[in-house]
Amino acid sequence: MARRRVRLFMGELHYRPEIRLHTASSGDVPTLRELYLVLDEDGQRVACGAVRTNVEYLTGIPEMTVRDEAQHVLPLLPWDAQLEELRAIVEQQRDLSVTIRALIDTTLFDGLSRCAGVPLCVYLGGRFTGGYATNQSLFWGDDATLIDLARAYVARGFADLKLRVGVEDFERDLRRLARLRNELGDGVTLSVDVNGHWSEREAEERIERLTPLDLAYVEQPIPAGDWDAMARLARRSTIPLTLDESVASMGDVRELARRRIPAIAHVKLAKLGGVGPVVEAGRLLKAAGIELMVGQMNEGTVATAAAVHCAMALQPHRGELYGADGLLDDPANGLTYSSGAVEIGNGPGLGIAFHEQDAELLWEMTV
Repeated sequence: MARRRVRLFMGELHYRPEIRLHTASSGDVPTLRELYLVLDEDGQRVACGAVRTNVEYLTGIPEMTVRDEAQHVLPLLPWDAQLEELRAIVEQQRDLSVTIRALIDTTLFDGLSRCAGVPLCVYLGGRFTGGYATNQSLFWGDDATLIDLARAYVARGFADLKLRVGVEDFERDLRRLARLRNELGDGVTLSVDVNGHWSEREAEERIERLTPLDLAYVEQPIPAGDWDAMARLARRSTIPLTLDESVASMGDVRELARRRIPAIAHVKLAKLGGVGPVVEAGRLLKAAGIELMVGQMNEGTVATAAAVHCAMALQPHRGELYGADGLLDDPANGLTYSSGAVEIGNGPGLGIAFHEQDAELLWEMTV
């Protein structure tokens, strides 16, 4: 019987200097920190998954709590079991954080599709299309960098740009958007992400003022939790709405499907707990007539590749899959970005390669 080696790694990832993750909810984030779960059998790679850990602003879970949980939970799992059996066991572990659940779930789905000899999207019932269209995000920063970065994205074929707003006053946001529209022209799709930093009244007034700029959508204009307010706003808004923080659990997914609020649902592995929950949520929402966006949390190649496969399987209205673009020290490779899309190879599983020598080993066991 093959011996299985299970290892947990950590990596610190950095973008090129001109790309700085900074939103109204995250603040300034200079480094992406990720955990990688890797399974090998007799020296051959069986599975690999990843999750970003410094996302307390989304999950409410401190980074060190996530790392401690990983090193406590992983040794207790029966790693000598079949992968499908392992997945069933993990699904029954109700006390797992969403972050650790996403890490394990993504790893096991990579392994299951590798064993089946097919790309993950095919294992999920979809069709391999070589990648998916994606937007690019313009984070908070000075105006000159904003314009330069926007022009660079357009020159590379990315004509769907989302501006992060709500960090400072709305008048500055409005001026920056107007300048982007003037500089880039009508051939570029613009949208904004408020990260829930407006009140319902502010949202109504500001959406009306944004309407002449021909935005594709306004993302999370008001805080999550007040479904009645979101429904009122969505039905009155002159610009389509996208919900991100409002879709933070399967309970939220079911509530949105029940209410059929006319908005785009932005689903992410890091919020819902991995590949399985994202696919389940996507199918439920599509059945309710709600359009989808599949996204990621500014993550590296491994986690972003999982989101790309979910997008290929679900065929959402939009993709937000830019996370691995522009990273300087990602310990994995296999994604390329050009002409408005992220491209991925058609190998089994996630179709990417993880280079363990470029990450820090935290824990290991062999069964």
